[in-house]
Amino acid sequence: MDYAKKIGKGKFEAGYQFRYDSQDGVYDYLVVPEITDPDENEKFRGTALSKNKINSGYGQYSAKSKKLEYNIGLRYEYSQRDVKLSFDPEPHILNLSNFFRRQAHFIILLMM
Repeated sequence: MDYAKKIGKGKFEAGYQFRYDSQDGVYDYLVVPEITDPDENEKFRGTALSKNKINSGYGQYSAKSKKLEYNIGLRYEYSQRDVKLSFDPEPHILNLSNFFRRQAHFIILLMM
């Protein structure tokens, strides 16, 4: 979902996005030197189920005058990843919250 509005000589833009994906996999690693403990060896083969939910939003402002063009913005993401491993009965949950700033871009127009 995106939104745009002219403000002054420039344009303000904002948006929101939700992403969801799941990954179901089988893994089997070759370990050298070989592990002889069967319980320890099980950690290197099995299944993994991962579910990712990502919410993100952004805002930016851009404008242009006679000889200067600029753009500045900010993006925020909140994500949650749930991973279930066949050898571990407890789910592994990772919550991340990140800001990503867009560097201010200034362009000096050399055309007359």
